[in-house]
Amino acid sequence: MVNLDISAARHGVTLYYKDEEANKDRFYHLDLSTGLWGDHIVNRQWGRRGTWGHLRLDRFDSSDAAFGAMEKIIGSKIARGYSIKFER
Repeated sequence: MVNLDISAARHGVTLYYKDEEANKDRFYHLDLSTGLWGDHIVNRQWGRRGTWGHLRLDRFDSSDAAFGAMEKIIGSKIARGYSIKFER
C-alpha cells in the first residue's frame, strides 16, 4: 500500500487517469462528511471527465474507519496509474 498523508485534503481528493491511446480520460473524487446521526461518510464520485459519473456513499461508525477506507481507495487508484490532486 502507498504511504499517503491526506490530512491536508479539507475539501476532498481528486484523482485523474488519462490514456489517449485507449481513449480513457477518467476522474475519481473522494471526500469525507458526517451524517445526521453522527455516522462518517466517504463520498465517492467517478467516471469519464466531463460527465457527472457515478456516486456512492459508504457509511462508517468512526472517522478513523472512514479515513482508513479513503486511504485504501486512494492507494488502489494510484497503483492503477491515477495521479492525485488535493482540493483546498
